[in-house]
Amino acid sequence: MIVERAIKMPLQLNGLFKFLVGAVLAVIPVVNLASLGYCAEVMERSARRETELPSWNNLGAKFIKGLSWSAIALVYLLVPIALATVAGEWGAIAAQTSTGGMNPFAVAALGGTAFWVAVLALVLGFILPMGLAHYSATGNLTAPFRLPTVLKYIARNFSSYLLAYAFAILLYYVVSLFKDIPSVGFVLTVLGYFYATIVLAAVFGSIYQKARIVESTR
Repeated sequence: MIVERAIKMPLQLNGLFKFLVGAVLAVIPVVNLASLGYCAEVMERSARRETELPSWNNLGAKFIKGLSWSAIALVYLLVPIALATVAGEWGAIAAQTSTGGMNPFAVAALGGTAFWVAVLALVLGFILPMGLAHYSATGNLTAPFRLPTVLKYIARNFSSYLLAYAFAILLYYVVSLFKDIPSVGFVLTVLGYFYATIVLAAVFGSIYQKARIVESTR
């Protein structure tokens, strides 16, 4: 039901023009942060059980929200990036020692670090949508980093959250196939990615709202 409502949201008569405006802005460098902020507002409204797309007034506020979303995602990725840098250093060591015979300890360390980079990136990528929802609903930049609270909200509706995450992977994968369509591939890809982001913002916003309801009833 949540997914069905979110899928229809950008396609409704009163939302179609707003969706198209956002898709156009999404391809303009820097300005596209306003489109990202628009999706943050969609998530915020879904967390309040509102089902219509927001208006495009106050672009400055949308730009700030989009910038905040980008900063939050970057912070989530900083640890995997740092570990990947370490893995790169180990790779250089392994390459340097290969001339005199591959150093097995350097190779083992490289493989182990790469494994933990992948695991950590997957875990943080899984948590990130709820972190963004917590920020969008509260407007507090520290909210996404209160991991005990964010994990608690995920756990309260884990099956729905897991299905939404799987749906996100599938949706973005399908959109990625549009680029291979002759003539209209670019246009469809632009529309598809913005559409997917709006839909997923609405889905995760609704899941967040349900988690907050559970909290308020306890």
